Amino acid sequence: MFTMKIVLLTLLQLFVFTRCENEPKIIIIGAGPAGIAAASKLYQNNITNVKILEAENRIGGRIHSVKFGDAIVDLGAEWYSGGDDTDVYETIKESNLTEPTCFTQIFYHSSGKRIDHGIITELLNIFEEIQQVAVEAKEGVTVEDHIKEKYSAKIRERYKDNSEMLEFASDFLEVIRKEVTILHGAFSWGDVSAKSDHEEPAENNWLNWKGRGFKTILDVLMQNCPDPSKELPLEIILNKEVKIITWDDDEVTVECFDGSSYKADHVIVTVSLGVLKNRYQTLFNPELPENKKNAIEELGIAAVAKIFFYFPTRWWLQADLKSIGLFWTELDQVEFLQQFGTDKHWLLDLPIFYPVTNNPSVLEAFLGGKSVPQIELLSDDEIIDGIMLVLNKFVGNEFKNITKPTEILRYNWYSNPHFRGTYSYQTIQSRRRKVSAETALSEPLTGKNRKMTLLFAGEATNPTHYGSVYGALETGYREAQRLLDIYKTV
Repeated sequence: MFTMKIVLLTLLQLFVFTRCENEPKIIIIGAGPAGIAAASKLYQNNITNVKILEAENRIGGRIHSVKFGDAIVDLGAEWYSGGDDTDVYETIKESNLTEPTCFTQIFYHSSGKRIDHGIITELLNIFEEIQQVAVEAKEGVTVEDHIKEKYSAKIRERYKDNSEMLEFASDFLEVIRKEVTILHGAFSWGDVSAKSDHEEPAENNWLNWKGRGFKTILDVLMQNCPDPSKELPLEIILNKEVKIITWDDDEVTVECFDGSSYKADHVIVTVSLGVLKNRYQTLFNPELPENKKNAIEELGIAAVAKIFFYFPTRWWLQADLKSIGLFWTELDQVEFLQQFGTDKHWLLDLPIFYPVTNNPSVLEAFLGGKSVPQIELLSDDEIIDGIMLVLNKFVGNEFKNITKPTEILRYNWYSNPHFRGTYSYQTIQSRRRKVSAETALSEPLTGKNRKMTLLFAGEATNPTHYGSVYGALETGYREAQRLLDIYKTV
């Protein structure tokens, strides 16, 4: 009997040893939603020898939730647009973690008067009609040319007997331009292809996180929410900026700028398209194949600026404002720059302020376009002074008690070398290929022994849901599944 126990114990130890020896070593570059999704899926399927190397001093990537004012604000991704049938989305719904966001766009004229809401709604509906039939856009045409053509035709027909309204509607195209650059994260709407492969999820409700921040989804991914006792023990190493990935040997070697190095059987790269554009020539050894390099160069990414302002006095409260939209006449723009200087031109790229949901003392400003790099170089005082000029000009007649914000919060997505932008978009050039650029970017690479060594995830590798967090999650799951498909047959 004693001998039998010894034999069984030896066999058990041998089994455990063999399993540990055979378990693949996996490194994931980046602790954003794609990286954490991949690690979580692997861990849930008993592949646990996984390390995530993160260049920042925090997890989340382009999800960056920070306490500001009375609640959490999101410096990066803010509204969740759903994800159809994913387990994460089901958990979010079942746990009642989000709620739909109500957007009511109230606009003010640069003369200082509030614009009739019915007029604004009518023009925004025209824009929405064009957006909904974007599938009809011609190949090889930019968003700028497409919208200008369709919008101009619609307003000429609708306001052919009202010259004053036709002129106003024509000028409103500048508001649409600003919103489009923010929507696509581009510096110019002339950079974006009108024809695209992007698909909206079935339930796109612009969900907010009830003041908890988008970081909540990271807790769901790691199973820390809704039950913290079930949190996955993922190994995430912060402040690990990768210098070079040598991927063509039996093992992949990942060297970091701090001198540390790691060996792995497989590496999943989840860095942003902006980082790939900036570093693909030096980040990989050997170099990436031409098809993948071309995809990186052809896809587009730029940046949006989001700035939060804390006001001790909620001077807008009595009017129950849901937003402060800014409509400039061309003449008022010229006079504004003549009076305050061309260095204030960035203010003309500011289309709207929103009161932050569940954070009543905070206003949020969105800025897009070519001014974003300049905005990131401005001091907080310069931004506050500029914002006060705009607020007083547009709403100073209605609100006599506008106060200066006492706090400001922002994040420089474009100049940060760990991001170099916010989210990707399709260009005309990226669509001139049989296989989509996102698909080409997502294709794994094999080493000398024909083993799949280098895999790619992140929103820019999603052919239909690029530019979104749920799209990033899908790619993390996709790459984890590639590896699971290998090892479940071993």
